[in-house]
Amino acid sequence: METGWQIIRKLDRDEEDQPKKSTCKFEKVLLHENFVFSRPLTVTGVIIIPHKIIDGIDYPEKVFFHQMTLDRIENGEYVLQNNQFSDKSSTVIRIKQRYPHYEAEPFVSNLENQTGDNIFIDGNIKIELINEQYYMPRNRWFLLPYAYSLKLTEI
Repeated sequence: METGWQIIRKLDRDEEDQPKKSTCKFEKVLLHENFVFSRPLTVTGVIIIPHKIIDGIDYPEKVFFHQMTLDRIENGEYVLQNNQFSDKSSTVIRIKQRYPHYEAEPFVSNLENQTGDNIFIDGNIKIELINEQYYMPRNRWFLLPYAYSLKLTEI
């Protein structure tokens, strides 16, 4: 199967056969418990994989980040596609919308020192933040609070 670039390279040099110039707008959105889904978004998931020994090999605990596509929200859960992380029988990862979001250090500890808790407030949106030092369980996926999209604005 040809890749997109292989197809483009074979196009005739005539103007009518060339890809059209387009303009896209980069958009950043804040995920939260009441987020209303309108189109697929790129998100970053994070999971703590606990320490384990497999076939005598020692694998230390690891914080793992993975880019995925937020495909939809269904029954109060973010439904993530194209994850290529889990076993082959599971092509979808579901994360409850009410779960906290991951934020790295020192942001969470600074927030807790300044406000007395780990709640981030942006206007009228409140988001609980966690990380490996603050209340984050092992073997459970969480999302970073921001998602991204490219929106075609002009052809």
